[in-house]
Amino acid sequence: DHPESGSIGLDIESILTQFAGADYWFGCEADSYAELAEKDAKYLLLNAVKRRKVFNNHNRTTPAGGNDYFESAVAHPDLMLSDLIKAVYPEVLPDYSFTYIKPLEREPFRE
Repeated sequence: DHPESGSIGLDIESILTQFAGADYWFGCEADSYAELAEKDAKYLLLNAVKRRKVFNNHNRTTPAGGNDYFESAVAHPDLMLSDLIKAVYPEVLPDYSFTYIKPLEREPFRE
């Protein structure tokens, strides 16, 4: 718990201590599990990574690096909420395609 608002940067040890058992990870800054493991192998200890329930917000990006998540998601909470529902309860929205988030690529990698 932090009294301030906004993003809070955490080191990997704090993440492992506080969030190791989390079922899902949203907002990951990687495109694949291999990339995540390359950043720090300790991420592989997280329950969400073990369950392959990690999502980034890179679904609407441009080749120049722009990301529509930061531009329009705040104006479309309905789409953001639908993304989260699809991620956690896919059977509720079987025909819905993610707008802003997407699961990390599941290519083979060494754990």
